Amino acid sequence: MKFWALADLHLNIGVPEKDMQIFGPSWTDYTKKISLHWKSLIKEEDVVLIPGDISWAMKTKDAQKDLDWIDQLPGKKVLL
Repeated sequence: MKFWALADLHLNIGVPEKDMQIFGPSWTDYTKKISLHWKSLIKEEDVVLIPGDISWAMKTKDAQKDLDWIDQLPGKKVLL
């Protein structure tokens, strides 16, 4: 088992109009990049600490889409 930490995801799955690409072209497809790296490194038995800035969403129904996206990734997540 390994411990990982990842903050400032700023996911926009629930609110696609709030896109991180406003910060530059390196943010293009950032959720796909996160997913690919996550799946290549993190195993089901690992623990991932996510201390904040998880979603751009301001409403629970929108944030749920981002939380569901995180949930489908490997590892045991601890969201703070």
